[in-house]
Amino acid sequence: MGRRSSVVAIVILAFAGLSLTSIAAPAGRGTPNENAPFLLEERYASEPEPKQRVLIAIKLAEVRLKELQSAYKNGSPALQKEAAENYLGAVDRLAKAVSEAADMGYSKKAEQRLRRQLRELEDLKMAVYYQERPAVTDVAARVAKVQEKILYSIMQPRQESVKR
Repeated sequence: MGRRSSVVAIVILAFAGLSLTSIAAPAGRGTPNENAPFLLEERYASEPEPKQRVLIAIKLAEVRLKELQSAYKNGSPALQKEAAENYLGAVDRLAKAVSEAADMGYSKKAEQRLRRQLRELEDLKMAVYYQERPAVTDVAARVAKVQEKILYSIMQPRQESVKR
């Protein structure tokens, strides 16, 4: 009988501990999503493998694009400008990662994702007010330059050392 009561006490304490953690962490304040931009930036900075950095940078650019779209949907001009700068920073990280990785497969994947993001930026440009379009057009132009640079690197790869 003593063993059974101790098991029951442990189970009760475990449930009490679970309920206390749910009280201590209010709704929306739990652990951050693994695709949170700051976590992706930390993973990018600490990742030693260039090919993995490309994948992280692709995901970061996609998350930042969603933030940009959201900012234009219901944000102030200051929030829109900050979201645009964050997105362009993510695209720049992607360009750097692709250049360092120097792998055709990863370059192609990054180019395809940027092409898809350019289509989303074109949709965003059509959805925003006329006064906001130049800012979105500028963002799309910078992304297009990066996408074009990656595309040219695929079409004309760097010449490695000449084989003897």
